[in-house]
Amino acid sequence: MERDALLGLIRNRLANSVEVGALDIIVEIVDGTVRLSGEVDSRQQREAAAGAVHELAGVHSVINDLVVREMKRPDGHHQMIISAERGRR
Repeated sequence: MERDALLGLIRNRLANSVEVGALDIIVEIVDGTVRLSGEVDSRQQREAAAGAVHELAGVHSVINDLVVREMKRPDGHHQMIISAERGRR
């Protein structure tokens, strides 16, 4: 599949996903490997984005570099940002 066609499918899948619904996702494709980067609101969105993309024909692997946005809790403390790239906080 051509890179541009695959990119269109990926963007469409992410934009129409109820779980993801995040347009702050950057998509890069090299030889069937898709790299997702940017920010999402939750761990569930992060995993849903990777899963939705991985199901598409032409995608051989997904590198999930999405991070969960830092959110302020009601008590004023900040939650930690989860780094998808290295799996650490």
